[in-house]
Amino acid sequence: MGGGRHPIQHRILSSFCRAPVLRFADIRKQVGVRSNLVAYHLKKLVAQGIMLKDGERYLLSQEAEFFLPYLNATEKLKLAVVLIAVVKQNKVMLIQREQRPYQKCWSLPGGKIYFDESIEEAAARIVKSEAGADIEVDSVCGVIDEQVIGGKPKHGWLLFLVKARAKTASSGRWCAIKDLDATRIIESDKWMVKNLLSQRLPVNQVRMQEMPEGIKFSVLQLHS
Repeated sequence: MGGGRHPIQHRILSSFCRAPVLRFADIRKQVGVRSNLVAYHLKKLVAQGIMLKDGERYLLSQEAEFFLPYLNATEKLKLAVVLIAVVKQNKVMLIQREQRPYQKCWSLPGGKIYFDESIEEAAARIVKSEAGADIEVDSVCGVIDEQVIGGKPKHGWLLFLVKARAKTASSGRWCAIKDLDATRIIESDKWMVKNLLSQRLPVNQVRMQEMPEGIKFSVLQLHS
């Protein structure tokens, strides 16, 4: 949907958080602007494939359903991030950050988890992208609720720490865990490596599949 979407379009889309199908009059009432403006923006949303029109009824396209959990968000949300501790002979793989925050600091490879990925799949993609290595995930070691404060909260993440082994060569730097104190590394990354690598956190991967006859529930995988 994007942060640059017109406010009226955002309000139109938000009206579908409470009902899967709405008529024009229902949308107009919830959005609270003139009918011609609602009609104009509905037409644009249909043309972009975000909305579908079925006679007098409107509904979200399959692609737009992805944004439902975010449409009513009025505050900034914490991001889900996976950090990967790739370990070899009491050494851990580090990369040097090129972007803010923590620019030029050493850190564990890490990044956002795409909505259609498992934690394990995200970890493999990130290490391949950032350090050129293929990995095998051993375990999820913990979940860390991290907040950065600069007068007031600036950033917030839910960090999933994963322990892994490299299966191919890496462009990252191998640093002995005992030498982390002498390294310019993100403090929370250092603390996690020192304190959490021996832990194992069970993570169930489940699927809620919407079917015509109802919800089909299945457990796909267990990380332990």
